[in-house]
Amino acid sequence: MILIMLVYFFRLPQRIPSKNLNNKIIIAPCDGIVKEISTTNNNMLKITIVLSIFDVHVQWYPVHGKIRNIIYKKGQFNLAHCLEKSKYNERLSTIIQNEYGVIRLDQIAGQVARRIVNWSIINTKVQRGNLMGMIKLSSRVDMYLPKHKIKCLVKENDRIKGKLSKIAIWK
Repeated sequence: MILIMLVYFFRLPQRIPSKNLNNKIIIAPCDGIVKEISTTNNNMLKITIVLSIFDVHVQWYPVHGKIRNIIYKKGQFNLAHCLEKSKYNERLSTIIQNEYGVIRLDQIAGQVARRIVNWSIINTKVQRGNLMGMIKLSSRVDMYLPKHKIKCLVKENDRIKGKLSKIAIWK
């Protein structure tokens, strides 16, 4: 039974995004529920996506561009869906830049998830929809988008599918 659960948990579905997506569309980096949308002090739109145990736990690049930086922050392992406590959790940030702007994706470990995998390499080009990494077991992904450069297409409590759902569009 445990083996079946692990196989289900570590699945990687074949998802083919719509062919009509132009380069300005920002897609969902993962499956989950949009738990919160807020504005940060530096005028970034923060979209918090919480993954349940039943969601696919891999992450995809939401935009094309160049990996500008990867930042690992050691931290605690609080429940990922408890937004106030989980700001102290272990995380790995990937910063991507393209001709429209810069975005940041934070893979955040939860109480059960103690391993973040990320295949990004600084100064390499990536394509929207390519595999970025995985957070093993329970987790959360935060997206930071330049508020004045995008139009948000999701709202709180929306269920999203990685690689398929549209999150935002560059203006």
